[in-house]
This record gives sequence, C-alpha cells and structure tokens, in this order.
Amino acid sequence: MKIFDAHSDILTDVTQRILKGEEEIIKNYHLDKLNKGNIFGAIFVIWVEPKYTDNYEKRIMEIIRCSAKEFSNTQEIQLITGYEEFKKAKNQEKLSLLLGLEGAAFMGENIDNFYMLHQLGVRHTSLTWNEENLLATGVNGDPRKGITGAGKKAIKLIEELGILLDVSHLNERSFWDLAKVASKPFIASHSNAYRLCPNHRNLKDDQIKTIADAGGVIGVNAWPEFISQDNPDIYSLLDHIDYIADLAGIDHVGLGFDFCDFLQRETIDSFKNNDVTTVTGLEDASKAQNLIKALEKRNYSQQDIKKIAYKNFMRVLQKII
Repeated sequence: MKIFDAHSDILTDVTQRILKGEEEIIKNYHLDKLNKGNIFGAIFVIWVEPKYTDNYEKRIMEIIRCSAKEFSNTQEIQLITGYEEFKKAKNQEKLSLLLGLEGAAFMGENIDNFYMLHQLGVRHTSLTWNEENLLATGVNGDPRKGITGAGKKAIKLIEELGILLDVSHLNERSFWDLAKVASKPFIASHSNAYRLCPNHRNLKDDQIKTIADAGGVIGVNAWPEFISQDNPDIYSLLDHIDYIADLAGIDHVGLGFDFCDFLQRETIDSFKNNDVTTVTGLEDASKAQNLIKALEKRNYSQQDIKKIAYKNFMRVLQKII
C-alpha cells in the first residue's frame, strides 16, 4: 500500500553530502529505500541542526541552496506546490516532495520571509523546533511563554499563503495559543500520544482532540523515545495509532516516521537521550510496509489503513495547498 510520510529529514543529508562535493543524494542514497517502502510522497523539511543554531540564517541559506541544486538535478522527484501536482507526479512515476520548514527561528520577527519561502516552494511550516524564538516557544523553552504577537501575525500569513501549519515541537502554551488563532486545519506531523509515552514531545489527550476538531491529522512518529520508555517496538507504535484513533477518530491519524538512519552520528547525538535510535522492523523507509502489515494483523480494514497511510494527510493538503 502506498504511504505518505509527513516528516523526513532527508534534506539534512542532502546538504551535508553536497557540501562535501557529492551530487544526486536522493537518487543515490534514498530513492531505493523510499520505493521499497512504497512511500510515494513526503514532507522534506528544512531543519537547522543544533550545532548551527548560533547562525540560523547562514545554515538555512546553505540548506535552501543545496536543496535547490538537488531538485534541479534529480529527475525522479516532483516538487509539489499545489495539490493537483500529486496527480502529475503519480502519472510520471516520480516521488512527490513537499518542501517544509521545521522551525522559523532564523527569521526573527520578520515574517515577510514567508512570502519568499512560499515563492521558493515551501508549503509546510512549524514555528519552532525545540527552541524558544521570537515567534513561539518549543518544548525546551520557558513553559510560561507561548506564541508572540509576531507569531500570531505569522499564523495568519501562513494560512493566507496556503502553507500547512504544524504544531509538532511546540510547548503546550504555544499549542493552545496557536489553536485559538488558527482558522484552518493544522497538523502534528510527527508526534505520538503522551498518555502512552510521557515524553514532552508527545501530545496530551486534549491536544489530540483539538487537532481533530480543527480537521487536522497526527502523524505517528517512529523515533523510539516517543514510542515507549520501556519497549519501543513496532507494536508499541501501533498502540499509539489505536489510542489516537479511539480518542479522535480514524480520520485524524497518519504517519510521520521521522527516520534518522541516514543522519550523521554527531547530528543524532545532539538530540538523542538514550542509546536506542531505531525500532526493530521499522529501521528505515524501506521497512515502512511492515507497519501496514502489522495494521492488517491488528484487524484494521483496508479502508482505514488507506486513511492512515495517506488519505488523511491528502485530505488536509487538498484543503490547504
């Protein structure tokens, strides 16, 4: 069954390798895995690694420049800037690549940068990674702080431009501030249920319900720390799908794998909190169909599996972009 992955950091690998002189990174290192997992599309995010956070703007421009070069040189991908382009990519048997922004710290309060990003093809954004910035506060920031005045203006502009808004990584105060301001569906691209795994990156029940009420989707995350404190396996990830579906409805569950198998050890070490960095049977994109098979064994209908695998996120994207 085909899959849409709502969160991929492949552009980090693209940037690191291009700066070392390599080319065609997606084709040479990633396309085979994506094809084996039947991942037909994904949100590829622009994300600034922690080691570069003293100069966000310089790193953002490096990632944009390297990504643009990669997109120009890779015939096997289709950069999606409007929903109708998914059909074009399918007909040409290309990977549908939706360009996203994971954290907007680099722009300070200058939200007009979203006009530039939109022109460059960005159709997804979060306001923060884990940090506190001039738009909002992430999970590692001051819990008393939320969305700023500039952040509220940014939300309005993001919606006007037709960019999908993502709440993964926001702290609770920022989440609730955003929910009050947003007028269109928003998503949590790669987050799990806090009730099953009390990690600060996961969503509490009222947050899950609010995303659903807004018409959004939660993409369950395959990073072990967000699955279980004791046994982060594929079945524990299924428990998160069960839980969110029971709480909010099957129409609000998707997949946002957050695979990290291709990231350099230095990069992974900058954010990991334990030694387990992969889930057995779901180590990388090539294993994505193992989750589909596990859903079948758990007696999900084919209709519901399609919703989880891609239809729910497609529904939201059709409304936004």
